[in-house]
Amino acid sequence: MIEGLDLSRWQATTPSLVGFDFLIARASVGLQADSRYGMHIIAARRAGLVTGAYCFLYGQLSIGDQVAAFLAAAGEVDLYAVDIEGADAPTKAQTAAAIALIHAAGKGAGLYHSDSGFFDAGQEWDWVANWSAEPARPWDIWQHRGSPLDLDRFDGTVDELRTLGRRGDTMEHPWEPTAAAVGQFTFTRAGNLIDAIDGSSSPRAAGYVRNVFTQVKITAGRYVGRTAWLGSLADRPVLCLDGLGAFVPTPTPAPDCSTVQHQLDIANARIHQAVTALGGTP
Repeated sequence: MIEGLDLSRWQATTPSLVGFDFLIARASVGLQADSRYGMHIIAARRAGLVTGAYCFLYGQLSIGDQVAAFLAAAGEVDLYAVDIEGADAPTKAQTAAAIALIHAAGKGAGLYHSDSGFFDAGQEWDWVANWSAEPARPWDIWQHRGSPLDLDRFDGTVDELRTLGRRGDTMEHPWEPTAAAVGQFTFTRAGNLIDAIDGSSSPRAAGYVRNVFTQVKITAGRYVGRTAWLGSLADRPVLCLDGLGAFVPTPTPAPDCSTVQHQLDIANARIHQAVTALGGTP
């Protein structure tokens, strides 16, 4: 678990970045560049943080023009996201169009929205805001505080965060076996079950149980370097990510000694008969 924050022109100076691993700054509002975006991103890079940019979109303005303004202002960062909130927010269809335009520029895209109203618009990752409790829906980045600074959390490593929004991260040849294992993987919190064929994911609630048959280390795709348990679903291999749950190995069954015990019983009976026949006490 690593910590981050998100900033905009409302922060006149970049706060101390000690203890943080990532910073996402607002690059544009509608058609206008955020005047303090560059200051925040430069400070984050100097501190060695993962950097991200987001745009605040309006439904009444041209989505194409707003995305173009965003990409021009954002430059090259690790993460790109669209912020959907407020009474003037774009519709779901407009949001999907914005994300498609970001994809057309060769970049992955995340979606920022509230936990209660979150939706899928073709984004690679979900940035979910809930300031009172962990989001009910699966999340990649959780904005868990909104004042006096927006604070965020990512349940993974810095390297995993850097690859979070990359495009073309299919799961072709994604693993190498690391240890044989047979048992069950139980989700201890809501998370995603990853299709090991095409990299798609499907949400699973806490308490979901999946039978697994080996441990693997992912060597390609979005979750590279992550340990997982490999199982199957509808005859397709799936990955249960470590960190979302717990693996419970199947107990090794006690050996079946009934045949040996039967032979031993016969041998003891013969010994008893022989000793008795010789007048002894068995």
